[in-house]
Amino acid sequence: GLAEQLRTSFTGTTTDTFSEGETVLEVVVDQGDVAKTVTELRALPVTLPNGGQIALFRVVDIVEQTTFSQITRENGLARARILGEIDRKIQTATGISAIALDEIGPGLAAKYPGVTFSIGGATDAQAETQLSIFSALLTGLVGVYLVLAFQFRSYALPIFIMSAIPFALIGVILGHLAIGIDMSMPSLIGFASLSGVVVNNAILFVAFFEKHASEGDHVTAAVEAVRRRFRPVVLSSTTTFIGLLPVVFETSPSLVTIVPVVVSVAFGVLASLVLVVLVFPAVLAIYFDFANLKTWLAQPEQEAGAQRAEA
Repeated sequence: GLAEQLRTSFTGTTTDTFSEGETVLEVVVDQGDVAKTVTELRALPVTLPNGGQIALFRVVDIVEQTTFSQITRENGLARARILGEIDRKIQTATGISAIALDEIGPGLAAKYPGVTFSIGGATDAQAETQLSIFSALLTGLVGVYLVLAFQFRSYALPIFIMSAIPFALIGVILGHLAIGIDMSMPSLIGFASLSGVVVNNAILFVAFFEKHASEGDHVTAAVEAVRRRFRPVVLSSTTTFIGLLPVVFETSPSLVTIVPVVVSVAFGVLASLVLVVLVFPAVLAIYFDFANLKTWLAQPEQEAGAQRAEA
């Protein structure tokens, strides 16, 4: 009750409200400057529960000290807010959050046992978005694996085909380092969208490999598939990369947010080009050093024969 009286004395009280058109107006009774000095504040009259009045200093101890001009609360707890701009050449928002929790937080918690720390605001929303992206990416990878397993009649071969995805991630990281920008949420979105693209060349490579592997020599078939697919893969990947370069070096404020997405796609495609042309043929040859090539090639004929028998 005493706090409410002090608040009313200094900020006034709303006695009535009325509408004027679509605007709601309030009638506020304000006493003005009721206590310009500490002496006047000590003598400020307050009302007792029995209706009598007494000077403020009779019922409270007034202590002068430095404090906040305004105290804000969230969920019943006092909250302090520090505003500033981040020099992204030195640190990022995620890095500052880690410093606050891991370095500054333990010292303050030891000095003030009642203080608690948590990440909120944009950093919290970013963590939630990252979790959503990773969940969607995992679901997409499972879907890609199931389609490849059905298409190529193998449970292990799709894993080798999907090796283009982590290789594309290498290109995404190196691309950000080359351009000089930090990995961010748009970068992850670009990589997630890239995952379904980079396996296309590998799928076509396997299709050509299957066509030339009928003679039973998987190494020769891998080399022949590279020879047949080299020009289309290089042309399609390099034209995509060159077409995205203008956006990569764009400095317009309206496009700066999509630059990390384009960097991820452009350099991821370029890295998958290196994989398909140089690495994937060797990986496929190594796989069929252990897998039975003739059994894998005979499966379509066996399935076709079984369907003819049922018919």
